[in-house]
Amino acid sequence: IANCCAYERLGILVNGYDKWWTLKPDDVAEVDEIIGIDIQKNLTEGALPFFQLFNNKLDVIDFLVRERPRFKTCLPRSEVIRLCYAAILYDQLGERDKCREMIELAFKIKKNTLLDKVLINLKERLLAGLS
Repeated sequence: IANCCAYERLGILVNGYDKWWTLKPDDVAEVDEIIGIDIQKNLTEGALPFFQLFNNKLDVIDFLVRERPRFKTCLPRSEVIRLCYAAILYDQLGERDKCREMIELAFKIKKNTLLDKVLINLKERLLAGLS
């Protein structure tokens, strides 16, 4: 997904909770096969449908800026960070007005956090030379 700006753990996509698989050197082949089948099921039911949401950068931007109740745990959870990613993607697409809009919106909702300096640097880099 465009520059890894939206991501989620595989188990959460399918089961709603993080899931880890453990393979041990002394496992019998049946255990390996059961785990392999479960991973394949999770990829088919979770990862592939999730990836299909993103055919291009505009799809990623839409995912980042809209309400997403089905994917509320999907990272990044911070609205400011999601708007920053959207601004960067708009910049890559040459959509300077939309880029500026995302940055301005991020500034409106930020709340004196550690992201302040990041947001200021991003604004300076992306909007340099624009008035």
